[in-house]
Amino acid sequence: MKILKGYVRNCCRPEACIIESYVAEEIVEYCTEYLHDVNPIGIPIGHNLPDKFVKGLSTGKPQIVNLNLLNQAHLYVLRNTAIIDPYIEKHMEQLRIENPSHSRDEVWIQNKHIEKFIKWFENYVFTLLQGFDGVMLDKSLKYLSFSPNHCVLKYDGYYISGYQFSTKGHDNNRAAQSSGVSLVAQTMQISNPKDKNPYTGHLCYHGIIEKIWELDYIDFRLPIFKCTWVDNNSGSKANENGFTLVNFNRIGHRDDYFILVNQAKSLLCSRS
Repeated sequence: MKILKGYVRNCCRPEACIIESYVAEEIVEYCTEYLHDVNPIGIPIGHNLPDKFVKGLSTGKPQIVNLNLLNQAHLYVLRNTAIIDPYIEKHMEQLRIENPSHSRDEVWIQNKHIEKFIKWFENYVFTLLQGFDGVMLDKSLKYLSFSPNHCVLKYDGYYISGYQFSTKGHDNNRAAQSSGVSLVAQTMQISNPKDKNPYTGHLCYHGIIEKIWELDYIDFRLPIFKCTWVDNNSGSKANENGFTLVNFNRIGHRDDYFILVNQAKSLLCSRS
């Protein structure tokens, strides 16, 4: 109503003023589509970014983070980067050869891989760099072999592929909530602690963004979300209308906090 009232310049003919101003604005808006580097009327720049645009919504604040959390984030980046996949396979095959008594125990191999891979990968790439193979080594592979800087850039919000994401703390005092995320991931599932032959399947996870970090790999930065995830067994269920009910007090997956920002799907949350 405030906008419409602003169109009225002649109180004797309010309807005519509104129509005239509205049509004039629409004409100008139409013309801007044919002008280079002109922003549309009334649309904030942040809401009119290209679909593939990825950027923090504020100035990043430097923060020294816990080393264990940083290693978790770094390991997640390595295990979810396509050019690292051959090295992951090589490391797991090496573990099977060096530990023949556990070669058929996929859970043991997976746990040992998670424990050892960061250091193994760093040493392996360093060895390649010393030899002839290092000449042809991918530049990003070299920088990924180093752990990221302990000082990360922290953000309250991030814009990814047409969606705006915010941290839980940033959302606490806002009417619009954008800290909810969902993720469909390939997961190793076991029936009991002694199960040595788990199966792999896709599961949907629901969570809340707690932190948004940019990891510094010297030559480039990688944004990543630190999330709190709901336990899939006791924290979420589908109701008769097809909606998923999520209890954010039922927390699970405490060893897997991180996801890459391009993996996140915006989750619309409504209090029941």
